[in-house]
Amino acid sequence: MEEPIKTAFFGNVPHASPIGSLSPEQALELANIYLENSSKTVDPSIALVLCHDTDMTLYQAKRHIKPSKNPKLAKRIATTYISLGHMLTDLNQAKGAQASFRRAKKLGATESDLVRSIDTGRTVESLQEIFYSIDESNEVPSHIFAENIRPPTARVKLPDPDMRLDNTPQLVCCLALLKMAPSSDVRLEPIALKWMETIEKDKDEQERLHSLAKDVVKAFKKEGIKDAKVVAEV
Repeated sequence: MEEPIKTAFFGNVPHASPIGSLSPEQALELANIYLENSSKTVDPSIALVLCHDTDMTLYQAKRHIKPSKNPKLAKRIATTYISLGHMLTDLNQAKGAQASFRRAKKLGATESDLVRSIDTGRTVESLQEIFYSIDESNEVPSHIFAENIRPPTARVKLPDPDMRLDNTPQLVCCLALLKMAPSSDVRLEPIALKWMETIEKDKDEQERLHSLAKDVVKAFKKEGIKDAKVVAEV
């Protein structure tokens, strides 16, 4: 039997249990702690180490469960994998992010689940508020007044065909632009006009965007209690 560790504040305590001895629920809780700390650190190197710890602990959480027999826990683990994927994306770890998204899908996550939600600290914005920002001179967009204005600045990156979307506002902008006629009175940036011309010829991409929107709504309808901001966003 191993000798206990003597600490300054708690006296003698047993050796810390290895991750392998944790239950799936405990491992998931620990993984979320690692991930939360990763999101709070300002040092990318430390954040990456904590992401690695998250990944290793999630592996322990999922290795002993079958999604079909424990769907609720599988969904919670998948959600953490998705959050890990977004964190790795922010750290420019594309391969690691994609691996996390694949693991989430194996646990039952859908393509719509992978779309990053709007920040909880932000209120829901209209299409114009999401897609445009008035510059520092406070000039008004041309569809309101036609004189002495500069083009608005895009705040949402429009995806290339078949590219994974990063967040819900991005999907909203894509669908709104699909409904606009190229000759619309609304003044758009050249990049938006080019995107519209490209997607107008790509029926498969149009179908993918509409299908993704339907998946988001279906996933929303299946949820139980919903946060007010989530309701407003959808």
